[in-house]
Amino acid sequence: GNLWWGSSVRAIDIYTPANQTSATTNVTMSFSASSYGQEAPLYLYLNSPSTQIGEVNLTSNATAFYSISIALRPGINQVFLASVRTPASTNPYMQYLTYGVKNVTITQN
Repeated sequence: GNLWWGSSVRAIDIYTPANQTSATTNVTMSFSASSYGQEAPLYLYLNSPSTQIGEVNLTSNATAFYSISIALRPGINQVFLASVRTPASTNPYMQYLTYGVKNVTITQN
């Protein structure tokens, strides 16, 4: 489909059953992404701007495939995608995006 472009941080909600027996569920999130007009980093956070779980370097105007491992807690988890490194004291929702993401898949390990 079309790339997700926008002017705010994007979040993907992932639900893990609350009655699971383990404390975490390990998954792999795979996606295609590109930056808009220049090479740029893409930062990934889990449930909070203080929990950075990954960083990928996007190339300009070319869609590449990325994969990241994530340990999810029971219940709803949110993976935030931001184009600017977001310290814990900064609201990630106020950052401007310079990237597009598509073809997101979540696979349990």
